[in-house]
Amino acid sequence: MTGCEYYERCRRFIKAKLNLLGTVFSEENKYDECFCKDCHERSGRPNAYRTGNPEQNAVHQIGWARFELDVHDHKIVYMKIHQKWHVAFHGTEADTVKPILDANMLLLPGDIVLGGDKLEQRKEHTEEHDEKFDPKNIFVSPSIKYVEQKSYAKSVSWIDEHTSTEYDAKVAFEVWIRPGSYEIHGQTLEAGSERIDEYFRNDSLEWFTKERPATVLYGLLIKLDSKQKHWSRFLPKFHLFWFT
Repeated sequence: MTGCEYYERCRRFIKAKLNLLGTVFSEENKYDECFCKDCHERSGRPNAYRTGNPEQNAVHQIGWARFELDVHDHKIVYMKIHQKWHVAFHGTEADTVKPILDANMLLLPGDIVLGGDKLEQRKEHTEEHDEKFDPKNIFVSPSIKYVEQKSYAKSVSWIDEHTSTEYDAKVAFEVWIRPGSYEIHGQTLEAGSERIDEYFRNDSLEWFTKERPATVLYGLLIKLDSKQKHWSRFLPKFHLFWFT
């Protein structure tokens, strides 16, 4: 994937902010894809499509750039995951990307990540459900519009040294999830009757599972929204002269 400045900008963010080794990404990069507005319109792709067995709605992540991860191809082919499993998204924080990739899977709250730190339960999943709900699950959503909300994909500020522009950056994962392994729950963003995503009902926006191997990481997603030019690094040093 070349020729798109947005895609290249997202690549610079990965290198500068996430500090990831190239080995976590596919060497071929054949499924790297830019879904910025211009690239999506030129591609002629529909916004939504059907996938999996049984079939389920899936959406393209418009406004994001996808970087293909180095997944286990033999597992994908043997289990026909790309044909039979459903597509979903997992919003997260920039600091959580590396622990997830080190484990090569989405983790449950309470898991001990590489280095000994404990994965804490996100408060959104304890405050917004009833008392009988068990928040110790892996949460994904079929809707990219849902996971890009600040409760899930928390933004981090980043200055692109190449353009001197400050961005709000968000990160998420595109995953495959095994049909039958997950339960479906409604949105917990207090959206009321306002529909969050035209392709999914509000009562079907959260999928959750305790089955770690039921999700396979497929792509790292990056979204950048410009804030302002960051001129402070380039301002000349003025000398003040006082006259009496």
